[in-house]
Amino acid sequence: MAVMYITEYATAIGSGALQVPQEPPLAVQKVTFTTTTASAAFHADTTFISLQLDATGHVHFDNVPVATTSTSRKHIADTVSFHGVLRGSKVAAITA
Repeated sequence: MAVMYITEYATAIGSGALQVPQEPPLAVQKVTFTTTTASAAFHADTTFISLQLDATGHVHFDNVPVATTSTSRKHIADTVSFHGVLRGSKVAAITA
């Protein structure tokens, strides 16, 4: 079973080319998945997230997300990516 790690943030600090998430995060989610599995809805103040999967998978963002291996964005194992998100939306993942 694979794990998706989601860290939710409200703001970034810094200026110019360097901007980093403002710690501590608003919320942290750990979601296990093999077939398409969605996270809980993001916190009302969340504007962006960091996302890491411990196995290569595909991810999809929406209010009712359904990740598929044919149309969803591929996410390589053990890489961290940052995504702007809509408040209250979710992310789903499925193994590659």
